[in-house]
Amino acid sequence: MAPHRILLIDDDPHLPVIIRLLLAKTHSEVMLYTAREGQNGVAMAESVSPHLILLDCRMPGWDGFETLTQLRANPHTAHIPIVTISGAIPTRGRCAEMIARSEAYLSKPLDLSQLLAVITQFINFIPDNYDGPAH
Repeated sequence: MAPHRILLIDDDPHLPVIIRLLLAKTHSEVMLYTAREGQNGVAMAESVSPHLILLDCRMPGWDGFETLTQLRANPHTAHIPIVTISGAIPTRGRCAEMIARSEAYLSKPLDLSQLLAVITQFINFIPDNYDGPAH
């Protein structure tokens, strides 16, 4: 079975370390890819075909809303579930619209048990032989 792939698009340099430690203890079959801004995240999503994307709302360059818009418009990435993660107030502006267009939302600071539950929920629905859409 190929490892499940998660793409984290977030400018926080500490978050990938935390998530990798969490995954090492709970889901060692999951590979975490990271991008620190939206444009690179979209390119990485095209190249690695992740099973799940964790996407921050506020980042330099393309913010989460623009990144989500680009991911949804691309036939190679439109099907990938996206979890919005943000410390912004979730009822206002672009972040609120982004949350409405995502499959799930987690607030920052992240509750690791909630993060783990969301990751588990999505990877449990991935068939063992699924490797992303054909390019």
